[in-house]
Amino acid sequence: MSNVIATKAKTGRDSRVEILRLIACFAVLVLHFKPNTFVNGQRVLARTFVTCICTDAVGIFLLITGFFFFRNRKYTAKLADCGRKILLPTMIYTVFVAFIYPLLSGLTVDWADMAGQLATSIFTWNPIIHNAQHLWYMYLYCIIVAVYPLLNVIKTKLLAKNRYKAVFLLGTFALLYANDCTNNNMLRCDMVPLTVFIPGCLFVIAGGIIYQHRSRFEGKLLPFIAGVAMFTAINITRSIHMQKLLNTDATQTHLYGWYTSAGFLCAVSLAVAVLSIRPFTVKTINFISSTTMDVYILHPLISEIITILGYKSWVITTFLNGRETTVQFLKFTVIYCISVFAACGAISVVLKKAVAVLKHKLNKTE
Repeated sequence: MSNVIATKAKTGRDSRVEILRLIACFAVLVLHFKPNTFVNGQRVLARTFVTCICTDAVGIFLLITGFFFFRNRKYTAKLADCGRKILLPTMIYTVFVAFIYPLLSGLTVDWADMAGQLATSIFTWNPIIHNAQHLWYMYLYCIIVAVYPLLNVIKTKLLAKNRYKAVFLLGTFALLYANDCTNNNMLRCDMVPLTVFIPGCLFVIAGGIIYQHRSRFEGKLLPFIAGVAMFTAINITRSIHMQKLLNTDATQTHLYGWYTSAGFLCAVSLAVAVLSIRPFTVKTINFISSTTMDVYILHPLISEIITILGYKSWVITTFLNGRETTVQFLKFTVIYCISVFAACGAISVVLKKAVAVLKHKLNKTE
């Protein structure tokens, strides 16, 4: 048993899961804010590699959802929690970026057109409003919660035996690989909730299976090494393949997707690697991780605001300094993403505190 990955178990939330959540959230920020993959008209392999790593974020989020999705809770309670904790903040943010933020910023907006975009985003669950397109994942989560009874039957009844679970995992990989072979023409996945509903459900069930059997690799060095090695090797291979493919056909970007067979293997590999660490609890990690949903929702808007304030230009001048080397690229990306995460996290803490105070005052008046 290795001391490298063995950590003393304590009571409380599983910080391994929270670390995985933080990795996924930060990967989303890197994917959205990293500089262009091209330098002087040439695609840079190192930047393609970073893109491949970060596209696995959604798959990791879905696996984490599956970790706790199949616990014995009433369907109505799941729907209520989803509505209160996911759908309501998503709607509030969407309305804010559609109407309130433009007013505060003094932007010229066609309000009738914006109202149409807002209605389209809400009723089709396909966000098209500026700074809200990333919310497709929140809508996907809500749809998955809505079909919980079906997924629960599949996970707990149809896949009750271990050999069926193994067949399911292999079948999921085979389906995604077949879709890759058809250039995504079979499933036609995109960043639209309904188009990735099937892969999303498969990832959630896979997450439930992995977490259920986590004791098989907890505290063992080999699964940790194998998971990290597999995650790295697949992404290196995918980067080289994408580099060659996109130089000849720039339309084949779907192979970057989390819904590919490579994306599935990478997400599972990283999950196994992190879960191979002995269970432990660190309050600071759990506290920071508790802000990740708000960070995900707020990050495009906060990035735009700090860009207007000149912070992004300062980071570019300071850390890129006119050079486009891989080291400068990584410096800028990491510093800027940490800054956005910190700003969003601080806002999340303030908002939660304000809501808690408001609830307390309302309860006292009753």
